[in-house]
Amino acid sequence: MALKLLNAAAKQNVPSAYYQLANMFELGTGVPQDLHQSIYWYKKAEKSGYYLASAKIERLSKRLENGAVNRPSSAQVESNKKSNSPLMNTLLRGRWLKRKSAVGYLPSNIANCAKDSATTLRCISTSQERSTGSEIITFNTESVVTIKNNRLFDITYSNNVLDVSVHAVENGDGQIVAPTSSRIKKGKQGKKRRLSCALKNKKTISCSKGASSFNLVSQ
Repeated sequence: MALKLLNAAAKQNVPSAYYQLANMFELGTGVPQDLHQSIYWYKKAEKSGYYLASAKIERLSKRLENGAVNRPSSAQVESNKKSNSPLMNTLLRGRWLKRKSAVGYLPSNIANCAKDSATTLRCISTSQERSTGSEIITFNTESVVTIKNNRLFDITYSNNVLDVSVHAVENGDGQIVAPTSSRIKKGKQGKKRRLSCALKNKKTISCSKGASSFNLVSQ
């Protein structure tokens, strides 16, 4: 369904549809993994102003130059599953939530993750929106999960602003205030954030960020 809707949106020249189609083909989500198709859609997104697509194009092009293949055979997939650590398998099987909302930095209903090495996962979320009242911010989340042992792992992530839409609002007197340019810029926002996490059981993860801590649960 996602593929059908995104293709329809891409035919209407919706830039975010280009980016999400590229993401699906890059990770093989809902479609066979195809790096050539992924680069094609990232290039269309780049021409439409999605600056983040430039880095994606460069990285995937290097993978192809270095002889990267598309989706591995079923035998390779099965072998990879067996070689994954128990913690990695638990993370990949989960659909992780924080306070009943899907997170963008672990496998979830809004984030796709792929094994990057024996001890790392790389994740990217779909486009999300947040309203400040006068602005609608479209962003996604990219993360790297580094496994330390069978219980402990770190998550490093950043939010990337893909688009900012400014719209008119009412002031305290009921008058319409014309929109102004946003102070929020496209691109990665601030320094990368880091979480230190521990697997409590197959359905629960405990994470800390500075002095604060919270639990993630799997559906």
